[in-house]
Amino acid sequence: MPNKAVSLLEVRKILNEFCAENGLSIGSAIAIDAAKHLIKITATDVTSAIMVRSSLDHWMVERTAFAA
Repeated sequence: MPNKAVSLLEVRKILNEFCAENGLSIGSAIAIDAAKHLIKITATDVTSAIMVRSSLDHWMVERTAFAA
């Protein structure tokens, strides 16, 4: 079975859900950094929306721990 890349529409949906769950404006600095992370992730071999979202959640935990 061939790998399916995550579409830009799926990436935007993931970003929107992430922002809503974390009380972020889509234009906030954190949301912009999250979008950059999503672009970086989807440029690699990550092939499912679940994996992308998991990576974003992990990124947020690391970001929060680093800021503390």
